[in-house]
Amino acid sequence: MLLSQLQALAATPSEGVVRVASNSRVDITKVLDRGAADVMVPRIETAADAQTAASHVRYPPHGDRGVALMNRGAGFGTISAHNLKAVEPLLIVQIETPPALSNLSAIAGTAGVDVLFVGPSDLTWSLGVAGQFDDDRYRAAVRDVAEAAAKHSKAAGVLLSDIEMAPRYLDLGYTFIGISGDAGFLQVAARAAVTKLRDLTSHPSTAPHH
Repeated sequence: MLLSQLQALAATPSEGVVRVASNSRVDITKVLDRGAADVMVPRIETAADAQTAASHVRYPPHGDRGVALMNRGAGFGTISAHNLKAVEPLLIVQIETPPALSNLSAIAGTAGVDVLFVGPSDLTWSLGVAGQFDDDRYRAAVRDVAEAAAKHSKAAGVLLSDIEMAPRYLDLGYTFIGISGDAGFLQVAARAAVTKLRDLTSHPSTAPHH
């Protein structure tokens, strides 16, 4: 399904951000060859993890990405080997655990890393405060992520379930913000429709029907 989704996105102003399953060369290469513009790598906990991810998305001499020209990611041969850096993706690393928080500065300072991205659910669970986004430990963590990103001229990102949560992160300096997802949007719309219908049927209009 990934290829067809990336092809559809190519007809829009949007770019495809692909979250890979693991920080492995095989997983990352597969999505890059299919034309992913941006790659998100989960569970980065150390500078070494970040360096590994950065290596997998960059061509030699700075990385170990294979130089394959006849694939969608390289324009099926229309991009010369001398211009391949133009198709190196944005690298987004996920900050989800206490070890990652302990190594924030080193991770943010890794060449090739562009965004430090918080997954609120994973991070609150790993901090022992599952789903408690107002807990002091979580709030301190997201502040630390923003500060580490700013210190190293990187972006801070987060995935939110509700647009009402955005101002808090914007105030901290987060600039790479995702809001919900397809299932979340469908659920909100379905609940709103059901609520409206129940309200209409429990308070029927007195106006005559035509």
